[in-house]
Amino acid sequence: MEIDKILSNLSASVDFISIVKPYMNTEEIIKLNKAVVQINKVIKIYEDKLEEEVKCNSQ
Repeated sequence: MEIDKILSNLSASVDFISIVKPYMNTEEIIKLNKAVVQINKVIKIYEDKLEEEVKCNSQ
């Protein structure tokens, strides 16, 4: 499923970030935080779509 692939890649990215973040400068960390906000928005959209799909299928 596409969402599983996205979440798997996201998990790998989080692992990478946790290793690299201590070596990043402030500007890079700010960019990273902005990217995380955008990723969270995308995840929320997918969650909402899935929720709607489940509602439609259960009716």
